[in-house]
Amino acid sequence: MVIEIDSLSHMFSGSTEPVLQINRLTLGDECFVSIVGSSGSGKSTLLRIIAGLIDPTMGHISLDGNSPHRKRDIGELGFIFQSPTLLPWRTAMQNILLPCELQGDRSSNRQEDVNALLSLVGLSAADTRKRPSQLSGGMQMRVSLARALVTRPELLLMDEPFAALDDILRIQLQEEVRRIYCEQKITSVLVTHNIREAVAMSDRVLVLGDKPAQITADVAVNLPVVRNNDVRRSPEFQELVNEVTDALHQVV
Repeated sequence: MVIEIDSLSHMFSGSTEPVLQINRLTLGDECFVSIVGSSGSGKSTLLRIIAGLIDPTMGHISLDGNSPHRKRDIGELGFIFQSPTLLPWRTAMQNILLPCELQGDRSSNRQEDVNALLSLVGLSAADTRKRPSQLSGGMQMRVSLARALVTRPELLLMDEPFAALDDILRIQLQEEVRRIYCEQKITSVLVTHNIREAVAMSDRVLVLGDKPAQITADVAVNLPVVRNNDVRRSPEFQELVNEVTDALHQVV
């Protein structure tokens, strides 16, 4: 899915100055992009505008030539929040299938489709019969990921989805999501504070800074497609981490 932004700005209610201003940005089809910046820099605001959860004050955004609202309504957007946001009274499977219910689409209830999705995100049939309180934080995040993928979206949006996890699980899920991106070819946009995470998962890292927030750096990540531990240890990986770090320091 191609994302195009033109002369976009956003102001919060009661404010006289924009918090976000993007003159022009194109995110190509089947790419993985991370957005990094300091707290309050407008990263999540930009992600929510792309998702159609909020409207920009001015400017234009299109997803494959359509509005974000249109793409969301027909199930072509998947969103993963920082918290799994699962309904506690529903089983994991019922949570996963919730987007299908909301769209009135029951086709994803077919067992073959469900089994393939569970295998993709690393969940067993036994896991899906449990309620969120019976699942670990990592398992809850896997359920959230499955829920985001159940409608077979063309765009996956993620807002700090691994922030609350321990380092080992965080790296494991980073690699899982990167693998899913490579297999499914889903255009993906990740908001994160973690520079190493951004480099490890992305093909492109955007640095957001200044006031109003603007894109101050656009770093291409030319690393092997599979981002394993050997890649994370490589000098090329560390050079990219340093480049993004330097770009952030210039705007903080």
